[in-house]
Amino acid sequence: MVNKIRKEVETIKQWINILKLIKKLSMNQKLKRTKCETYTRCVGYLAPVQRFNKGKLQEWKDRLMFKIK
Repeated sequence: MVNKIRKEVETIKQWINILKLIKKLSMNQKLKRTKCETYTRCVGYLAPVQRFNKGKLQEWKDRLMFKIK
C-alpha cells in the first residue's frame, strides 16, 4: 500500500515538472511573437483595422461574418 502511494506521488511530481516546463516554454514563445495586423476591405482597398477611429471600429465589429461551405 505504501509503495503504491509513493509511486503515485512520484507520478504526480513528474506531471508537475512537465507542466512547469510547458509553462516556461510557452512564456518564452510569447516573448518571441510579433504583433499581427488585421486588414479589412474598405471601399475597394485594404485598410488596417488598428488605424480605424472609434466609429469605424464599431461598424467593423457590428458586421456579420458568413462562412461559405
